[in-house]
Amino acid sequence: MAKTEIELLNHITAEQVIKCVTVDQYAEAIQQLTLLSHRNLHAFNHCIETLVADDVITNSAFKLRIALFLSEQKLNEQKIEEAQAIVKHTIAQSISGNQNQVLILAKLQQAVLNLYLKKPEESVAIFGQCELLAQAINDIETNIQIAVYGYHFYSETDTNKAGEYIYKALNLSKQHKEIYWQAYSLMHLGTLNTILNNNDVALNFYAESYTLFQQLQLNISMADNLMCQFNIYYRKKEFDKAIACLHDAIALTNNCGWDHKIAICYGNLSTVYLQLSKFEEAKQAAEKDIELSNKLNNLYNVGLATYRLGRIEAALGKNAQAIKLMNESIALRKNRISNNQLVQVYQHLFELYAQTGDYKNAFEIQSNFMQLKFEILNTEKTKENEAQRAKYEAEKREAELCEARLQQTESELKALKAQMNPHFIFNALNSIQEIFFLGDKRLANKHLSRFSQLMRSILKASGRKTITLQEEINMLEEYLSLEALRFGNSFQYKIDIDNNVDTYTLDVPPMIIQPFIENAMKHGLLHKEGEQQISIHFTFDETKNVIEATVADNGIGRKASAIINQHRSNHESFSTVATLKRFEILNQSSSEKFSFQYFDIEDENAIALGTTVVIALPVVE
Repeated sequence: MAKTEIELLNHITAEQVIKCVTVDQYAEAIQQLTLLSHRNLHAFNHCIETLVADDVITNSAFKLRIALFLSEQKLNEQKIEEAQAIVKHTIAQSISGNQNQVLILAKLQQAVLNLYLKKPEESVAIFGQCELLAQAINDIETNIQIAVYGYHFYSETDTNKAGEYIYKALNLSKQHKEIYWQAYSLMHLGTLNTILNNNDVALNFYAESYTLFQQLQLNISMADNLMCQFNIYYRKKEFDKAIACLHDAIALTNNCGWDHKIAICYGNLSTVYLQLSKFEEAKQAAEKDIELSNKLNNLYNVGLATYRLGRIEAALGKNAQAIKLMNESIALRKNRISNNQLVQVYQHLFELYAQTGDYKNAFEIQSNFMQLKFEILNTEKTKENEAQRAKYEAEKREAELCEARLQQTESELKALKAQMNPHFIFNALNSIQEIFFLGDKRLANKHLSRFSQLMRSILKASGRKTITLQEEINMLEEYLSLEALRFGNSFQYKIDIDNNVDTYTLDVPPMIIQPFIENAMKHGLLHKEGEQQISIHFTFDETKNVIEATVADNGIGRKASAIINQHRSNHESFSTVATLKRFEILNQSSSEKFSFQYFDIEDENAIALGTTVVIALPVVE
């Protein structure tokens, strides 16, 4: 370019940019606009508006570049549809005008838009087209931008490839003394190392980048850099440094049109102060976040800030105000709130309603919470299935292996649904509800919390292939304590563990034993009069590396249960079928076999005294 970034610094104003255009210095005008967009957005927007409205400009490539600046601003403002329309028009005009360099930049923006629209495969395909086009024109700045965008497209999926791209951008920018791109390449290297948990390395890259941004007097870029540093200091729990980064970022960007990022800074400040129990500072920061977000008409961010404010009020013991704010945060975000965010709000609301004695709303919120968790789980399982099917189609040579994985995923989902039997949930909630209506709110609240804990434990375990035996036992205890609530005082249970069973180091598939206990409760004890007992005994065969779980009940026995069930049309235990299928799939990848065997307990007169099931569980390495 005609002038270096340093030479341009003292001349970058809206008027100077427009002056460059009037004397046909378009390359210098583009360079000044790029730097201005990282110094003062008010001045930058004024330039863009003036240039868009100027009908005298005849340079078609420059006019298209201005359109791309405009689309980038729309994207920053989250106005996706407007940005799409501008990019689509620019691509069409670039093709018709044979403006290949602008076409590459427009397509790169199109690829970024596809990332926002959750279309990563399309983004990568468009990026590939841009790489081919760039080879034809061989422009240094275009090649640097291609490398920077390559980093963006692969940073979350392939860190090695992302690293190759960003180092290429850094080397090109150093070689050709492009300080602006050198600074951004260094900052992205900091971000990449943050992803890889190389925090100290990341901070060194951020420091180098910050120095160059400071040299260019790009205060907005300096503030972006500080926000990246904040993430590391927050992760390292160096809260004083984290807070200083945010305050410095705010000070650098006051009155320059960076309000949407300043609002995020205040939101992060409120989170840190809340964690430090500095509630007054947290409240002030959250209120400033809300003020700025309202000014920007960003209702989604207002909703996030209102949620934080609700948490602060809850920490201050102002439960009624906290409940009001939490509910407002949901309404403000409307359809844009994710299920995971909604689960967080429900969890806080449940605790607040319970603390204020509003058990009706606590019960309703807990029901919503569970329904949403199941939806999230089903969505995740569906995504897993879709990914495995895609892999099956793409890798025909691994068809047999992919089919086994797909069956395992589907079987685990069915087994989970069996374990989370709607009848069990319905019965447990009904039992709790009855206690509410009987007036024993303290006991009901205790059991509602116990039910909530069990649901969280099961949902957490369901996404994992294995859990420790201790986690499995903890869930069984939570489950049995709830069943005790349903069965009443006549029901007793116990869990025994041999001394050589290290429950914290031995791993088992999650919820592998619960279906057998549910079967014993449902078919053995439910119809028994008088004392009802169930026992679980764990042993460990160290030579075979197999855990043995013995579940014994004093129920009516399998024969009597079969007579009762024969009067039910098409009776088939869904839990049993799902467990059989699950054991079958587990055995496909295990040398020792998962198995179970039932034994009838009878006296000398062949009178049923109960049932025992012995479950063999090879330890999962």
